[in-house]
Amino acid sequence: MVNAGAGINSLQDLITQGKQGKLNFASAGSGTPQHIIGEMFNVRAGTKIQHVPYKGSGPAMNDLLGGQVPVAFENPVPAMPHVKAGKLKVLAVTGASRSVVFPDIPTVAESGLPGFDAKPWYGFLAPAGLSPEIAGRLNQAIREAVGTAEFKARLFELGAEPMSMSPAEFHAFAQTELDKWTQVVKASGATVD
Repeated sequence: MVNAGAGINSLQDLITQGKQGKLNFASAGSGTPQHIIGEMFNVRAGTKIQHVPYKGSGPAMNDLLGGQVPVAFENPVPAMPHVKAGKLKVLAVTGASRSVVFPDIPTVAESGLPGFDAKPWYGFLAPAGLSPEIAGRLNQAIREAVGTAEFKARLFELGAEPMSMSPAEFHAFAQTELDKWTQVVKASGATVD
């Protein structure tokens, strides 16, 4: 998303201006998903948008709204009142598919960077060596909870979408994500300092 007064009206505008090395992007802090997604964008788009870490999403959003920083890779849900008020523009969602919550917003991939897929996720983890029987029972209970209308509705309010996987599927997914983000960090040179 961008500040409405930044003169950036599309992802292509962001890429063009970002290649000039004169833009900054806000994040909730070094090493946060917002930071690393921004670095992935730089790597994939060939841009040089400078990371500006804040102490949380609130201060980052305040400076984005105030125009002190023109760009952020942030959850669109808390920003939507500001989008409706004309203060912010959401250019694209970073996941591989359009958001169920915001189906009219195109993806980064649709907007010019094919294959771009960067979406924060959450999962349930247990200690190594947990018995398969207990892991299976926990997985079943979690999948039942995630499948309820109430849980899904609450996730959508937060801008999240439910994913339901077996322990083996989640392990494979997490390994793929670890590999992807390790490559991004190495390619971008991102640090937590």
